[in-house]
Amino acid sequence: MSRYDFRADYDRVGKIAPKLRPEDIPPYTPHPTKREYMFGEITRYFARFITHKSSGDITEISNTTYAKLKSNQLYSTISIRWRIAGKLDDEGATINPDGTYGTIKRIDPDLTIDPNVIRLYTGVVTANKLSVALADEDMPGIRDYLTNYIRFWKFNANS
Repeated sequence: MSRYDFRADYDRVGKIAPKLRPEDIPPYTPHPTKREYMFGEITRYFARFITHKSSGDITEISNTTYAKLKSNQLYSTISIRWRIAGKLDDEGATINPDGTYGTIKRIDPDLTIDPNVIRLYTGVVTANKLSVALADEDMPGIRDYLTNYIRFWKFNANS
């Protein structure tokens, strides 16, 4: 049985790592196009040097940078869907005792789910909160980095 030479790998990474510093990741701010507003969502991309764990070390990057870093084992990367158009709030309809739908009303996303209300529309805020919560499982701290759930939002995509 041969022994694995950890020292050789350590030396190899030591030569590569100084060339790839977190400050070398070019930050990016999306500028949604009219077409993206018509579609209602964009994809946002993020990266962090693997040894850094705080939300302050997360950088929003372009899709080009994301493609380059995705296969680089020294970086953790993630992409998320981000709603940018539509109604902010969730909407639902009450269910009458006879099973018919009643009035349509706004659903507060922070309240417990009411069994007498059926969700008809998931608003921008809830959709983006869910995207961030899912992303936080793979990149812990992104929940603290992305706190403005209506960033890039427009109610009327045609304006």
